[in-house]
Amino acid sequence: MRKIIVYFLLTLASFSVVAEEIPSIKGIYGVAWRVGFITYRGLLAMEGSKGEMWVSFFDTSLNQTRKIKMNMRFISSSSGHILAGYDPINIDANTMDTNYSPDNLMFNVLPTGKFELFNVNDNGVAAKITYEEITTKSELNEVLGEMGVNSETSNVPINLFKSEPKRTASVLSEEASESYVARLGIKDHFNSKGERLSSVAAIIRQDRANFHDLNVRDSEDESDSLFGNKTNREHLEGMLNRGSVESSAKEDILNGTPLILVKIYKNSIKVYAQ
Repeated sequence: MRKIIVYFLLTLASFSVVAEEIPSIKGIYGVAWRVGFITYRGLLAMEGSKGEMWVSFFDTSLNQTRKIKMNMRFISSSSGHILAGYDPINIDANTMDTNYSPDNLMFNVLPTGKFELFNVNDNGVAAKITYEEITTKSELNEVLGEMGVNSETSNVPINLFKSEPKRTASVLSEEASESYVARLGIKDHFNSKGERLSSVAAIIRQDRANFHDLNVRDSEDESDSLFGNKTNREHLEGMLNRGSVESSAKEDILNGTPLILVKIYKNSIKVYAQ
């Protein structure tokens, strides 16, 4: 597997760096990225300077899903601190996977105090990914389910979880029923009258109308089981208002042609930039 660049923002509260000292992270993060037409799902669990990462992707050469688990640890180098992967294990076979090149993550500190975390291949090729902090077991099980990894045998350290919140009527506490990836191309930014769309919800809605009704599709677009129905698309703006859009994704959606990940809940959606 080619090493890819992982773009990852963490707040100062969850990621601390002291000059000349090895960085320390405590927490669990779900990540997703794309290389070519292959989507990768990942889970990074860190406690201090060491941790583990799970990665799932469809291997077209084998025509099957591959699931990898590897150890991670911070090391110092002339280029700075590196979160280095090692000892990759094929989860299904429970044996060392000698055909998988472990991920090595490097990071930079932005002027805002946030972090960029990269997984750099030998040619320095970059691919941005989405991420979300995992704070409960239900969220963890959701991410592991998307990866096809058994939550009962994954052995994620339970001391990294925050307290499980009480279940309420809020749709934001429910697990996602499905998710899809879409490229918001130029044609998704204009309605049928040729008028430019000016809201995130309208652009996402137009993308689904183009995909399902007009067969106007970008090569990276995935299908979904909800928005093929016109009535459901009419409720998309309200679902987005009850959900969320990753802050870094809003401007990209309005002014660019980003790749997005949409998670569909019972009455809401969450949108992340890829």
